[in-house]
Amino acid sequence: MTRDIQIRPGEFDAEARDALARCLKRDTTGGLASVDEVVAGGMLFEIVRGADVVCRYVLRPIEREHGTEVQIVAAAGGAKGLDVTALGMAAILKQAEGAAAVSLHTRSLGLVRKLARQGFTVDGFILRKRLAPCH
Repeated sequence: MTRDIQIRPGEFDAEARDALARCLKRDTTGGLASVDEVVAGGMLFEIVRGADVVCRYVLRPIEREHGTEVQIVAAAGGAKGLDVTALGMAAILKQAEGAAAVSLHTRSLGLVRKLARQGFTVDGFILRKRLAPCH
């Protein structure tokens, strides 16, 4: 990690909620979930460069019968000249040491391809049939 980059716990304040709400435009609930539902039970972290928060992500540990799965439930941000996906994933994998797995849901095929190069695999598909309009 470069010297001017820090990973720190974040606060679920208005600024963080706004940033995370922007990522819900591509969420895997098809717009059914609110920010509060998505991040419930999660821990917010911030990637900070200098004085600027360049990315926020939320991790939720899930205790399973055969080990802990750390789920990335939301992530938002970006900065010119900084690969926040690679930087964030490196931080997340370090934070998840001792867990059995790290997982996430995404609609982004580009993210699937990028994370596949880091050893992630596709373990399923989400199918949904809309029965009523989403508000």
